[in-house]
Amino acid sequence: MVTSQMKLARLVFAAVLAAALARFAAAAADAPKPAWQPQEMAFTAKRDHPWWEFPVRAVFCHNRGTTALTIEGFWDGGRHWVIRAALPQPGTWAWHTESADPGLAGHSGQIEVVTSPADRVAANPNLRGQVRPASGGRHFEYADGTPCFLLADTLWAGNTARCGLLADGGGPFSEYLADRKAKGFTAVLMQFIHGYGDYPDGQAHRNEGGYAFLQRDPARLNPAYFQALDRRMRTLWERGLLAASPIMWWGKTKKALFTPQDARRLSAYCAVRYGAFNSLWCVSGEYQYTFADCGWTPADLSALGAEIQRHNPRVTGMVEAGTQARGDARRRQTELTADQDQSGPGRIGAGRQRRAPLEPRLVQLLDELRFLAGEIALLAEVAREMEQLPLRWR
Repeated sequence: MVTSQMKLARLVFAAVLAAALARFAAAAADAPKPAWQPQEMAFTAKRDHPWWEFPVRAVFCHNRGTTALTIEGFWDGGRHWVIRAALPQPGTWAWHTESADPGLAGHSGQIEVVTSPADRVAANPNLRGQVRPASGGRHFEYADGTPCFLLADTLWAGNTARCGLLADGGGPFSEYLADRKAKGFTAVLMQFIHGYGDYPDGQAHRNEGGYAFLQRDPARLNPAYFQALDRRMRTLWERGLLAASPIMWWGKTKKALFTPQDARRLSAYCAVRYGAFNSLWCVSGEYQYTFADCGWTPADLSALGAEIQRHNPRVTGMVEAGTQARGDARRRQTELTADQDQSGPGRIGAGRQRRAPLEPRLVQLLDELRFLAGEIALLAEVAREMEQLPLRWR
């Protein structure tokens, strides 16, 4: 029999426990944060807003007055909004929110940012800062100037249930990253959303949170899907790997689900939600299909790049992939900072000026010969390794 004294004791214990947890959470929030490590702040709106709008932003000011960042918040379901930031410079950052929504406006605070120890930076090069094309245009580098050798493996379906990430951090996704990290890879090619642009019907591919859009409606974004993608992006970042990510293949069939307006909205949303992670942004995979089959124009693709940069000015590496696009007009678009040529396995080039000023046909011929030689060497290497790999990695 439960007495009134026992009930009272349980209530007191619950209150003490809640207070202790609140103090622990506050202490964790106030603890110094490493430079370039993504961190989040959550807010609750007083009214509803569509997911493709950004009704709140935070302004971060460094105590030395030399740096100020303005970062928009993204919708995370219901009336919940999140601002995710990776502050680049050690010191004290004061921040405040701005919004026409009274529930989102007027929040403020301070964040102490510190330099990470050398051993931690060596283990996680993402602490060196965002990757960008180096000044010479022939390789990538981290924000601190350290060269970044881009060696990427393809895992287009990384954000799907069949490449799952368990709640405890285990599962095929983590096993895959550990395997590739041990082999010296520095990046993973992974679509944010897999399948919608590849198939004319069906729900594409789900992850642990379900499908990206409810009932195939581009206006009904599913936040649980993107929360599962959040966990993958954090795991990539913590392993020291880059994400080389097209948001999706916008259309490879004549029944493309997404209009250019839908694509601009989703590009902006992903730029805000994932801009704090160390990524190379791919405007579109195999964009020539959107031209041939879906009625898109080069201006539609340029608008996607402009939208990403408008909502995420921290983007420093932006590429575009096409299987039949070498030397075409897309290579001259100013929103791109690097080229990705795809003919079979993808290749990303660091700079827009990486090629010598040769005749276009000669450039293409040399490029194809170089690629063919690489393919022959790759196939020979694969044949040797296949005999040594466990069955699950074949």
